[in-house]
Amino acid sequence: MKGDGTVEGSFQVNSRGQDAKARGDILCLHIEGNTAYLKGAITKGDFAGVPLEGFFLAFKMQDNGEGENAPSEMATELESPGPGFDPTCNKAFLDNLLTLSLEEGDIHVKP
Repeated sequence: MKGDGTVEGSFQVNSRGQDAKARGDILCLHIEGNTAYLKGAITKGDFAGVPLEGFFLAFKMQDNGEGENAPSEMATELESPGPGFDPTCNKAFLDNLLTLSLEEGDIHVKP
């Protein structure tokens, strides 16, 4: 995140449970403690074989630390309602998405 509050960067996600993969540009990033709220524009990806280029993606991730005794990392299901989706960080919308424990992988949330 830049000093003026704007963001620049990219994301890559692979949700095996949803048969979805996506890469794209971050449009909005909001961090509260160990939780990151992200929305981005998909530049490459698919959902069960259906191309997602041009769609938006929104999700929330929670970094619960590392190590054997740390609780599982958490993330919401991926939400991509289609072109024209509001790319702002609507935290209330993201808080209403189903949050799941990650089976594997590691999330790092750092301001």
